[in-house]
Amino acid sequence: MGSLFNNAKRPGEVPNPWRIFIRKLAIASPGWALGPIASLNRLLFGKSELCPPFIEYSNPSDWRTFSQKVKGAAGYFARTYLPVWLQHKLLERWPRLGSIRRELGFRQRDSTLVTTQPGEELYKGLHAFDKALYESLPRTKEGQRSVVFLNHSYYHHYYLARALRKRGWNAISIVSEDPSSSSSNFYHGEDVSIWDADSTILRKRCYSLMRYVEENARMLFWHNENCSSIFHECYQNAGRDRTPWDLIYLKRRGVKLGVSMSGCLTGTGQTEFNEYTGGVCDTCVWQDNPEVCSDPKNLAIGEMYENLADLYAIEGDWVVNQSRKTDRAYREPLTFCLDHEIWHPDLEVPVDKKFEKEDGEILIFHAVGNYVSRDDKGRNIKGTPAVLDAVDRLKAEGYPVKLVFVHDVHSKDMKYYQVQADIVVDQIIYGRYGAASRESMMLGKPTITKLVREQPLEVGPSQSLEECPLINANTETVYDVLKRLVLDPEERERIGRASREYAIKWHSADACAARFERVYDRMLSGDHRLDVPETYHG
Repeated sequence: MGSLFNNAKRPGEVPNPWRIFIRKLAIASPGWALGPIASLNRLLFGKSELCPPFIEYSNPSDWRTFSQKVKGAAGYFARTYLPVWLQHKLLERWPRLGSIRRELGFRQRDSTLVTTQPGEELYKGLHAFDKALYESLPRTKEGQRSVVFLNHSYYHHYYLARALRKRGWNAISIVSEDPSSSSSNFYHGEDVSIWDADSTILRKRCYSLMRYVEENARMLFWHNENCSSIFHECYQNAGRDRTPWDLIYLKRRGVKLGVSMSGCLTGTGQTEFNEYTGGVCDTCVWQDNPEVCSDPKNLAIGEMYENLADLYAIEGDWVVNQSRKTDRAYREPLTFCLDHEIWHPDLEVPVDKKFEKEDGEILIFHAVGNYVSRDDKGRNIKGTPAVLDAVDRLKAEGYPVKLVFVHDVHSKDMKYYQVQADIVVDQIIYGRYGAASRESMMLGKPTITKLVREQPLEVGPSQSLEECPLINANTETVYDVLKRLVLDPEERERIGRASREYAIKWHSADACAARFERVYDRMLSGDHRLDVPETYHG
């Protein structure tokens, strides 16, 4: 039957409408209905569909008939949601229920784990479980604020969790990503890694993490729409239409869910974004690649976040789609933070990373991550060709400038190059600032980027954007802006000082931790309008 529900168009081009329907149904349904809905999902899309923590079988081939699936869903519902004492009473009255459960193939792999406490029945026997991992994680004390940051967000989660712990939180950064992944250049570390190349071991650890979150975290916070799950099997596919069963389950169990946007395509349709920004998409290599970016797929994620997330961190990015305008959206900087002592203007540069610089020479720095994949046939969303042309023109006119252009450098090393620059040029097309600008400002460097400060009328002005000392320029004006800064060292110094002050105020780990705490408290109090001025600063 699953073949009847495949996409009519090329796989990955559009979300499967049936999968979207199941996701909407699951998010809108009460907790008791999730098991049956997961069973329906399995029925529609085949035995390979994993629905943690619902309907995972040791031998799916035993589930031959629809009636067996219904019995299994009902049995799972009883096992998961009925009190332990009532389960025991039912088994005493009808012992046959226990044998039916075994016949239907529920997992009984970990015979060494014995659980007797209420609330542990979900994990007893039904799923493989890594007891050692579960017991190694810190427990939340009564009245203690708590959050689990799931997977990487560059280095932000790592530093934010550390800053929150200084404030008395039980905050921990846990990742399940392969440490040799293509994105590892952007990471600085984590508190706990549960990665294992053996998928069986990784699955056990994921179940252990889910149990830990359910029992110890008031909030689960993640980054990257493609990784909207604890379980790799529930990561978003090319159509971005998978259901995050584990997150929905945790939400029904009282865990708050938070997520940060990972770019323009997070929840915002390409067409509306391109129109609103005056053609930014026309410079992007992904514009004509529907497997990466398309209206239906982007909007499907926006709809999921709007209905599922208790906190949606926009981090100063563009506010276009409705999902970024709700009361649960937080538009000022919140989790995209840096350690102000690590990114310090006076940090010592290793000898092997020092640039050669003649007396009186002015270093202009420009960097691009994933350069090869983001530059194609003149399309370059950072505006790199215009930056290179502007510096060449200045050199030809006799100005003592030197371009330092680096790409694909490990994030831990990037600060050693940035701190040596006299001027930093970041992205001059997109209209909002990213990691390179945050880092450069924290290092006290005058930084050029295209900065559009205006916000939609319905959300009002952004205090951080209004205060931001970044120097606005685009592909047409970058030469003139660079020339002005080259000729005025006092302006460079003044802007550099202001940049450091701004970065500490808005992006230091300590400032973001305090802001996150205020937003967290407001969210738990039941007031869903999170983006209010009293949360910005203490």
